[in-house]
Amino acid sequence: MDILREGDRVLVFDGATGTMIQSMGLRSGYCPDAWCLEEPHKVAEVHRRYVEAGAMAIETNTFG
Repeated sequence: MDILREGDRVLVFDGATGTMIQSMGLRSGYCPDAWCLEEPHKVAEVHRRYVEAGAMAIETNTFG
């Protein structure tokens, strides 16, 4: 990625993805990875919100 080679820029990542997904209905103790298959529209919505907020890199929803 060219953005990683540019030393004069700050790369902004997404934040508390797991917390955001929990606020959308992921139950405590439930496997967040399963939500990629069971609730893909909600996972995509979280990523979309981070992009709209200015994130330049998005991490996957693989916390388990």
